Amino acid sequence: MLNGFRLQDLKNAPFPPPGPFPLDMPLPDNRKTLQISMFTAKNGRGLGQMLFELSALFGISKQLGRVPTINRGGGVWNTVTNAVTQHFPVFGLMFEMTDIEDSAAINVNLNIRFCCKFEDPRNLKSIEQQHLLLNGVYFQSFKYFHDFQSEIRMALTPPPDSALRAELMLPADFRDDFIICVHTKRPMIQDSGLSKPSDPIFTRRATDFLVSKYKTPSKRVTVVIFGNDPIWSQNLFHGEAKLYNTYFDSALLTLGLSAIDDVAFSRNFCDSILLTAPTSSFGWWLGYLAKDTAEIYFRDPKEAPDQLYAEMRQIDYYPNSWNKLRSSRFDKKMKESYNFE
Repeated sequence: MLNGFRLQDLKNAPFPPPGPFPLDMPLPDNRKTLQISMFTAKNGRGLGQMLFELSALFGISKQLGRVPTINRGGGVWNTVTNAVTQHFPVFGLMFEMTDIEDSAAINVNLNIRFCCKFEDPRNLKSIEQQHLLLNGVYFQSFKYFHDFQSEIRMALTPPPDSALRAELMLPADFRDDFIICVHTKRPMIQDSGLSKPSDPIFTRRATDFLVSKYKTPSKRVTVVIFGNDPIWSQNLFHGEAKLYNTYFDSALLTLGLSAIDDVAFSRNFCDSILLTAPTSSFGWWLGYLAKDTAEIYFRDPKEAPDQLYAEMRQIDYYPNSWNKLRSSRFDKKMKESYNFE
């Protein structure tokens, strides 16, 4: 007997054979990771600003050979899910959720002083520590991720239900028209105040200019207005039409569409896009995610200076293929002049 057991019973017991026992434990994860501070998610900023930070996280990670991660703590992962990745699930798959403590990562400053000036992340390639955390804000430069534009555009393809709502918004009779999409922005209570709103005179005069540029005897032009204030847009393009030369054949408002639906409309229908609030981050993404053949115009931000303009290097913020639209200062009776840079 051995501690109450017979030796024969022990010999016949179904024990595993001698040798190393298999352990159901994950292997150590030695991959190098990258996080950013996710300022926009922590501070309740809008979709456009969050897309900039997330796309920069992806692009910088690819350049440094690291895994892009988002910390679960502090509600950041949930915020990103609710605001972004539930609408763009493929985009969400580009990131891994982690529980890495900030103290376990080496902290490095990048893009910490200015919203919209590019700082080359390749200077961080020599860092050997496993976990890297970038202390920075906004990351509003396409140069952080433009090398991976095709991947990002694919991952940010709007969901089918948004594409359907966008299609229903445009009647079949207008599908063959040249579609000019005008993004407008009006002040809202929850705005950060960093970006100036659209100016009504510039918005209408610039729209009329683009319509006259693209309209031909055989080509109808329809204007579609995106914006957060449909009453303002309605008054500007219909109620005050007598104050302006009206060149377009039809003007439609995207009433009832969400921001994601606006992206879907831009991706599928906009032949040209006019950004009348030039530092609006959401307007920027409407242009960046538009269909490949779309021509993008933006107001010269020097004409509408704001805090973002003060922190901006324009060659880092606007892609070279976009068109800067300038206007001379004018009153309602003065003819406007336009030129491109």
